[in-house]
Amino acid sequence: MDYTVESWEKFLGQVKVEKETKTAYQSLSYGILTDLFADLETLDCKVCKVFMSAKTYVAVRKWGRDQLEKIETDAERLKKGILAEVLGAEIVVQAAIPDSTVVAVSDNISGKPSVVILTLGQGTPYTERLVKLMGRVSEIEKVCRQECSEIQLELGDLIAEAEKGATQ
Repeated sequence: MDYTVESWEKFLGQVKVEKETKTAYQSLSYGILTDLFADLETLDCKVCKVFMSAKTYVAVRKWGRDQLEKIETDAERLKKGILAEVLGAEIVVQAAIPDSTVVAVSDNISGKPSVVILTLGQGTPYTERLVKLMGRVSEIEKVCRQECSEIQLELGDLIAEAEKGATQ
């Protein structure tokens, strides 16, 4: 497979998507990438390239040298978009790959290369809504506890009053 991706649609036409697009609700981590590799490796495919946008590659830069096997310095390879190697595969940065999308590509053994696609960060709007809802639940619980305490006090007073009336 060539390193140049002219358009996302053309790229998808050159490959065989093996599984439905996966979603991770956070930025790209080494663990998430390892799981993506495993999706292709379970099909007896070896991941040879990982395509992503420059914006997505920012997360990889933050991993540091411990997870990356090689950080590219060769000018010709850099011009092709090959910036590093991880888990035995080249990381290729191309503008045509949508932001927050990572594509693991297998060797081209028979026909089209197999790919698994990962979409990142789709959970952000859900996370914000979830935090808001959890805040509301907390407020409601606080009000309920307060009201329950008041009712228990009133109930205690009523029982005490009833006991007094019964003894008179």
